Amino acid sequence: IGFQLSFICVLCIVIFYSNIKETLIPKSENFFIKCIVDPFILSCVVWLGVAGLVLYYFNIMTPVTILANLIVVPLSTVLVILGFGLLLAHSFIPFCAFTFAVCIKLTLTFLLSATYLFAQIPYAYVYVPHFNGADLTAYYLFFLLLIIAFFKVKGLIFKLTNP
Repeated sequence: IGFQLSFICVLCIVIFYSNIKETLIPKSENFFIKCIVDPFILSCVVWLGVAGLVLYYFNIMTPVTILANLIVVPLSTVLVILGFGLLLAHSFIPFCAFTFAVCIKLTLTFLLSATYLFAQIPYAYVYVPHFNGADLTAYYLFFLLLIIAFFKVKGLIFKLTNP
């Protein structure tokens, strides 16, 4: 299951993220677009890609992940950096390792609290009792049709703007 989810995530990022981003928002140096809109688009693309598999294997739909990822993903990055810092500090300056450990604990506490709060939002997740293989096939066929339609419209827009 993990391989399938990871594969679909990476596939959606590689194929769709940059195309959708270029189509929906022009190149910008705007802080809001770089820090909020870009990650939001990325989160939507990944969520749409894995939603079918999550429904099939776990019978749950989690639309809140689109918003939660805006906090969870950056915090996870901070945790990885702090973890490497802890390893390096412990190896070369052992008395500084405690500082990294405290920062990791605080970041983890905030991450878990944020995750808990997102889970409390009404309809953050919805159980879907019966989602079988036929439903999964229909979901990804519909997803494929959306993708084809998007690229056809994008091609049309490209032709109109670049004679």
